[in-house]
Amino acid sequence: MGASQQCEDVQAIYRAYKIEDQKYIEVVEQRRYRQIKQRWPLLAELHATASIATPSPISSAR
Repeated sequence: MGASQQCEDVQAIYRAYKIEDQKYIEVVEQRRYRQIKQRWPLLAELHATASIATPSPISSAR
């Protein structure tokens, strides 16, 4: 079963039990990502720079 299918399964459980939609976090993926950033420091630096440079959404209210 792929990660996408697992995420869909969790969302189905939320709907079935009428649980407010919560962000599902794949713990294994987080750990893998931390390991990748440790192995490739430039990637970690680029990610930090991209996080800072991400523009905030523009409000449509005028």
